[in-house]
Amino acid sequence: MEIILHSGGTDGHITKKQLQKVLSSPDFDIIELDFIHAKELGFVCSHSKRCERGLISELSKDEIYKSGLMTLEDVLEIINGNKKILLDFKDASNRYFLIDYIRKIINNYGFEDKVMIQSFNREFIRTILSFKKLGMFTETEIGLIINLFKTFKYRNGIDELSKLDFVSLSSELFEWPIVGDDYQTYRDFLPEAKQYAWTWAPPYTEKDNRIVNYIESGVDGIITNDPVKVKRLLNK
Repeated sequence: MEIILHSGGTDGHITKKQLQKVLSSPDFDIIELDFIHAKELGFVCSHSKRCERGLISELSKDEIYKSGLMTLEDVLEIINGNKKILLDFKDASNRYFLIDYIRKIINNYGFEDKVMIQSFNREFIRTILSFKKLGMFTETEIGLIINLFKTFKYRNGIDELSKLDFVSLSSELFEWPIVGDDYQTYRDFLPEAKQYAWTWAPPYTEKDNRIVNYIESGVDGIITNDPVKVKRLLNK
């Protein structure tokens, strides 16, 4: 089972020094990082739309760097293929610009097979899958994030997304009575797609019983703020 470090779960931002430090950990296989659009620098690494200097989308290049934020290029350079990276794009409204931007950067990166992309934005994911059919992103895994609110749109089938490599399913889809077996629904829809489970934080916490439930549900991986805990429970 893959263990994915959810870097955005506890803090809105991760600095270069923090990223370099966490990469040395043997307790996870993949690092998940969130990206927000910035007007002068493409996309920068942040879980929040704001930093201490204001809205990231409105900051200048100098303000971005003074805030300690990293661009996608910075992040890939630091990771340098030493871990797989799951890129979560929080703003995918201009999907054609985003896809072109990602393609150019990944083409210059020597480890395309260690890059994964996910988003809540269905149209962005659908579009990038169509580009994959044309021979782009051939080594990049593509996934859709689905939570309680999104699952009502998808639970009757998502045929145009049948080529997804993975889905990231929130905790409700494993435990809430109203949607508590939807993880199985997506196995029926997407039999070849891997399933990753993740916990909203806040309002939920990654208690042992929640992680054990993911494991017993047969997921392929867990996106977690606490990889040490997940590793311990896996080895029980």
